[in-house]
Amino acid sequence: MNTVDTPVVHRLTESERESIRDWLAGSLNRPQVAKDQWEKGGIAALALGRRFSAVRLTEPLVYAVTGSRMSVHVTRALASALRGPVLHAPSIQRFYAFTPPAAPTWEHSPYAEYLAATTTWACPPSSSPTPRTVSKATGPCP
Repeated sequence: MNTVDTPVVHRLTESERESIRDWLAGSLNRPQVAKDQWEKGGIAALALGRRFSAVRLTEPLVYAVTGSRMSVHVTRALASALRGPVLHAPSIQRFYAFTPPAAPTWEHSPYAEYLAATTTWACPPSSSPTPRTVSKATGPCP
């Protein structure tokens, strides 16, 4: 069975968290900069549009599409449909689906916003998972 078809629905080990940090930090030319920021408890500014882009999805959209608010069902549905990693930021009621860096094939929507090369993603340490995005064109995004 392919790991894409089997969503991760368990507490992450420290090794898994480190792999995720490495992958996210890899968006920068100097990944150590992000790791140093996280080590100090700070927020790392990651560059979208290089190694990966993201789609910011609202909770109401995700729950409507998946037909559930249960984590295991939502995770399974998103992993199957999007075929890539997804981060949930419940404090801001958003999901972030990571995608290859390419132009979106849909119009801008308040429910699903494509975040690419003009966007810096402010990613807190894993102990405080409330990501923020800053668009070079529009400033801080809620």
